[in-house]
Amino acid sequence: MTVHDVGSSTGGDTRGGSASGARPGPGPAAAPGRARGDLGTACLANLGLGLPAIVPLSLAWWLLTEYAPMDCDSVADLARTDLVDCDYTTLDHGPVVMFVLAVTGVALLAVLLAVDVVLPRTRGRRRRTWLACALLVPVPFAVCLLLARV
Repeated sequence: MTVHDVGSSTGGDTRGGSASGARPGPGPAAAPGRARGDLGTACLANLGLGLPAIVPLSLAWWLLTEYAPMDCDSVADLARTDLVDCDYTTLDHGPVVMFVLAVTGVALLAVLLAVDVVLPRTRGRRRRTWLACALLVPVPFAVCLLLARV
């Protein structure tokens, strides 16, 4: 008698499931309950993705609020006296911020595509639920903005 034979008079596996060795899974009756639990999982996963999304979102925010409104376009414009909003540091940091934004933005989009489109499709979950919960990704960044203004 082997370890797997303990507790079984037929010598089969005692962990449950079918005789073919397939894993036991939820039947058709469990599908509505899984869809309800799927919403919470999708929301938590996308809120969790929102934490690393703070980096590209804050870089985009900096570009929109600091870099875009500047009057100058190059270092040569710094000497002009008619330009009011021309800062060398902001002008100097612009290309670096754009590059880091492109890299982190592409990485974030790839992870979002994997989590909200590919994984639900391969695991048989409702893609509509996951895509709807993707709207929660910017929530941690918005909370950080609100806390910074207080």
